[in-house]
Amino acid sequence: MGKLIHYHMRKFSREISFYIILGINLALIVLSVLLYAYINSQSNLEEERRMINELAGNLYTGTGFFLSSLAQNNFLMLVGIYVALTTSSDYTSRTVRNIFARGYSRSVFYFSKAVSVAIALTIAFFVSMIFSFAVSSIFLGNVTGDAGKIAMILGLQYLSVLATGSLIFMISSLFRKTGIAVASAILVPDVIGLVLALFSSIPNLTNYNIFDYWLSSFLTSLSTITVTNDRMLQILLLSVAYIVAFILGGYAFSRKTEV
Repeated sequence: MGKLIHYHMRKFSREISFYIILGINLALIVLSVLLYAYINSQSNLEEERRMINELAGNLYTGTGFFLSSLAQNNFLMLVGIYVALTTSSDYTSRTVRNIFARGYSRSVFYFSKAVSVAIALTIAFFVSMIFSFAVSSIFLGNVTGDAGKIAMILGLQYLSVLATGSLIFMISSLFRKTGIAVASAILVPDVIGLVLALFSSIPNLTNYNIFDYWLSSFLTSLSTITVTNDRMLQILLLSVAYIVAFILGGYAFSRKTEV
């Protein structure tokens, strides 16, 4: 498996789509922080700024923007598009057949690809957060607060990204067509979230907000330092469960599908 992971990573390093998508995300972060900095500059009174920050959930502070930068700049959709492109391309370009011809099994190919996708998502996540930390500190003030809690929030954001990436990886491994995979990356997480939100809004249907159990809600909840410990534990357990379920589900489906 190590040789295949190395092969996937060499292929990843030459994928222009990854750099384009990462560049778009960084550009969106810059545009957002400049907009917030401009709004801040238009308020000359300290009390006015405090009220603006309270109404906007502290997005106009360094800490608030840093923690919310992924959620408000469509990071999940962007990296989902990359996962769809890189996964489906192995099938549309017949790379899979060449790999199988060299004696590698479906299991080895699938899990080595899953590892390489996770590494790509990890790189995208940390580059984006380091960049967001820098621009937040420069334009909106230092990122302050409970360092331990901020670290936990970032860790959970990372797990949320992996969980969403696992969903798109499963779908792309199942359908294997670039158009369907990319459309799924854009639509599936939010459409499912919308349906769950609608169900949750129906009176007397359920005592729980079932939308809170879906991936789309995780980054939103983790965009503020005031997120509760109970909510963080819930997101931790659900993210891990989703990652395991999507990866194993994709593997089960891929074994039954012709290459």
